[in-house]
Amino acid sequence: MNLGSLKGILLAIIGLAYVGIGYLVIDKKWFLTKVNDNTAWILGSLLILYGVFRFFRALKTIKEGSQM
Repeated sequence: MNLGSLKGILLAIIGLAYVGIGYLVIDKKWFLTKVNDNTAWILGSLLILYGVFRFFRALKTIKEGSQM
């Protein structure tokens, strides 16, 4: 395992954490303060989308790291 794939794994974990936080914002309707339904859905959805984006970028990093 080289440094590039280790970096990719850590970035994938961070991406999954964003997805988890987005889910919690939607479920608990809380993000540092109580938020209403619409705000929770919008913010949670954005966090989930960003987490998915970061996860796939991490997969790309892992793939590039394994080719070195």
